[in-house]
Amino acid sequence: MTLVTFGEASLWLAPPTGDRLSSADSLRVRVDGVESNAAVTAASLDTDAVWLSRLPETPLGERVAGALRGYGIDVDATWVHEGRQGVRFFERGNGPRADHAVDDVEDAAVTTVSAEELAVQRLAGADAFYTSAATMALSRDLARTCATLMKTAVSNDVRTAFSLTDRGRWTEEMARDAAERVLPDVDVLVARESDAARLVERPDQTPREMAHTLASRYDVEQVAITRGERGAIVWEDSTVNERRAVETPTVDPTGSHDAFAGAFLSRSLAGARVAEALDFGVAGATLARTVAGPVLTATADEYRATIAAMDEADR
Repeated sequence: MTLVTFGEASLWLAPPTGDRLSSADSLRVRVDGVESNAAVTAASLDTDAVWLSRLPETPLGERVAGALRGYGIDVDATWVHEGRQGVRFFERGNGPRADHAVDDVEDAAVTTVSAEELAVQRLAGADAFYTSAATMALSRDLARTCATLMKTAVSNDVRTAFSLTDRGRWTEEMARDAAERVLPDVDVLVARESDAARLVERPDQTPREMAHTLASRYDVEQVAITRGERGAIVWEDSTVNERRAVETPTVDPTGSHDAFAGAFLSRSLAGARVAEALDFGVAGATLARTVAGPVLTATADEYRATIAAMDEADR
């Protein structure tokens, strides 16, 4: 099974846990992108994962591609001499001090890419296509490109999936406009609870009610809403499956939503029923909170052990 993703990926620079960007004398380097993170998680579960993007032909662009290839991702990038590599600075919060992120992506090579520049032929043989609001929000060009790729996937009978998380890059008006453009072509919508609440404009709704609202409004087949340490729900055919996460010390929650998406899509493509795919999604999100950085690679045994712990907690 092949999952094709498209999106922006930044170099993720973060001080050691407990230190601050304003005073740190060293930074850890990772690669971070909503779609690439999900692709890494899916690849670790034996899904063939492809990442389409546009990268600058510089050592930093090569660092991004090399890191993703090291995770088993098929990187099919358009290489250009103009533009730069985006960077995301991240500071892990603690207690009342919230996490803090600074996106430095202005003039990044990916922000002006068109669908015609990408290897869109990869969609013809794919089983699913995945992109996100975080990528669409970076520029008008990217918003158009994501919408075009969605329609291309639909025309090739490829199952489409979309992450509603925008990483704080959208205004509410931008979110609604983009949703109207993309969501009618989406089969599987993945959203954090806070993202869903903003789009339905009814923060008083329960997650179940929000899932039903989104599915009805945009004719989406499945709506998955992640709830952090409380687990996740999936709406399908007016039925809601719910799974609670197992309690675990949180090292870093930044990659948990993307890990859910990657694991959920991977198992869905493998033919798993909704409940099983949800188990893997929640287990992936749980495992992601136990490691530093935005990327999760976990073994099948670790997933099985986490699901077993979830089962035990439900008894």
